[in-house]
Amino acid sequence: MLQYFKSQNLDALAYPMQKRAQLHLTEPTRPERSGIFASALGFPAIDVPAGMTQPDADAPLGLPIGLDLMGPPQSDAALAELALAIERAVPRPPAPLR
Repeated sequence: MLQYFKSQNLDALAYPMQKRAQLHLTEPTRPERSGIFASALGFPAIDVPAGMTQPDADAPLGLPIGLDLMGPPQSDAALAELALAIERAVPRPPAPLR
């Protein structure tokens, strides 16, 4: 993966934290979870809010969507700067219900 970052001249890769937003209580696992990709490689990553799903019967207000940013080793500071820029550019999701 490090060679891919170098060959493509990439600072970071961005991908959805989950392939599917919600997990029903009757489902024992989440095989669609992609948020473990960076940890499996040992690369730094940060998750930022990226919006909301469309409302539906199971989530009348929608659900938050996360965007993972993964960088090559030693790119923690650059990832934090990129995450901050994204958080400033993307509208905030509504506050959770209490």
